[in-house]
Amino acid sequence: MIVAALVLLTIAGKLAAMVKDIVFAYFFGASPETDAYFIANQLPGVIWLAIYGTIASVFAPMYVRTMANPAAAERLVNEAIRYYAYAAISLTALCLILAEPMVSIFAPLIDGFTHDLAVKLTSIMVLGFVFTGYVGVQSALQQANRHFVPPLAVPVINNLIATAAIVVAYLMDDVTVAVVGAVAAYLVQAVIQRTQTRRFYATKWGWRIRPETWRRLSLLSAPMIFAVILDQLNIFIGTAIASGFGAGAISHFNYASRLALFISGVFSWLVSYLFFPALATHAAQGDDARNADVLTRALGLILVSTAPAAAGALALRTEVVALIYQRGAFQPDDVQTTATLFGILGLGVMFVALRELLNRVYFSYQKTMAPLLIGIVAAAVNLASSLILSDLYGIWGVAAGASISALIFCIGQFAIMAMWKPALLTSRLAVYFMAAVVAGAAAFLAAVSASGAFVALPLVARFVAAGLIVGGVYVPLLLALLALFGVKPSAVHADLRGLPRISPDGIP
Repeated sequence: MIVAALVLLTIAGKLAAMVKDIVFAYFFGASPETDAYFIANQLPGVIWLAIYGTIASVFAPMYVRTMANPAAAERLVNEAIRYYAYAAISLTALCLILAEPMVSIFAPLIDGFTHDLAVKLTSIMVLGFVFTGYVGVQSALQQANRHFVPPLAVPVINNLIATAAIVVAYLMDDVTVAVVGAVAAYLVQAVIQRTQTRRFYATKWGWRIRPETWRRLSLLSAPMIFAVILDQLNIFIGTAIASGFGAGAISHFNYASRLALFISGVFSWLVSYLFFPALATHAAQGDDARNADVLTRALGLILVSTAPAAAGALALRTEVVALIYQRGAFQPDDVQTTATLFGILGLGVMFVALRELLNRVYFSYQKTMAPLLIGIVAAAVNLASSLILSDLYGIWGVAAGASISALIFCIGQFAIMAMWKPALLTSRLAVYFMAAVVAGAAAFLAAVSASGAFVALPLVARFVAAGLIVGGVYVPLLLALLALFGVKPSAVHADLRGLPRISPDGIP
């Protein structure tokens, strides 16, 4: 029952974020204002994500190692809050100073109006950094204590507030209001989450951080921050190159990217979120055998659940984009452009779905340099391929470069893991990967081939028909391929029997 609540809350959070994008597209469409809005979200958003991810993946394992000593754990929590508060305030000041050159670097070809508006919106958005460290520590603390349910409800509230701000922005004819609302939403989230973590620690006011804590957080966080920034640099690359294709191009690329990330992240994020405490605990104990079992089970769940969703969405990509975005200011031409970009970005969906969990494996063992090195290579590949392909195929080449980069990133994650800790990679995991990709590709081709037969049907009927075709091809072919490679049904059932069992108070 609790697992069902977790799944529903995760889906609700992702849907709330999608609804926010739908409302924004409805009122503002794809225009210079929306280009500026997306630029302002990206620039501080990447740094925000880098810090937030660092907290979850660096602070949480450190905290797990001190939980046996409540006094030491409480001291670490308070010092971590101070550490990330100092980092957030410093970054806020730096980004306020550098807002104009950042916009010029990452969107060099936009017109003057869009540039000036993007600078203004970025300067407002960076104020959200002030709450980043605090919110991140509260979330990591809850996750480490296996209280999974409460934190999943907060993003829903956050996105609802941000959505309401978009409506007000439209009524006031000022997109700036939407950005102010986004910052306010994080303030509300900080207040709510502190009420949820009072049982875990008492606030100790002060300024001091022990040198040991400074050193450990800095040494472990720095490589990961750069790794996440490099990973997200792929979006910057897309935005920078798309800025040369006219007004609205940045918006089309971002709408398509967000939809692809929605498909790749709905279930993979939940699996990563729930399995990370187990990975961190086994890593702290040096138990690679148990982590290999956890990794096989978690990646298997991500693969077999994401593949059919991606197959169906990509087969009906135009219908999906029209259903989600085509209303109000978002016109049919916008649908066609966004759908084509989504179809190309969709080639990397499966690889992006694996990224979060694989990164968390490295962070569980506090091996933070590996994602950094992988990110450098993937970003370089994205930049080179996007520049080359965009010269040949226009904006479609930008999406192709992003998909190629996702593939390179995934290959790098597995390659380094195979050299570093081959015991973590089981033969069953390889079978799940191959079977899910092949069965998903077959389901996609079947849905595309049959699409002409139900093109005259109403939109909902087309989705139902496509879903039946995808499921009818995917499930039996997946099972057949697994059996062919020697994975017995009992082993599949043991690996994929569900997410960790959660008690009524949210503890596995």
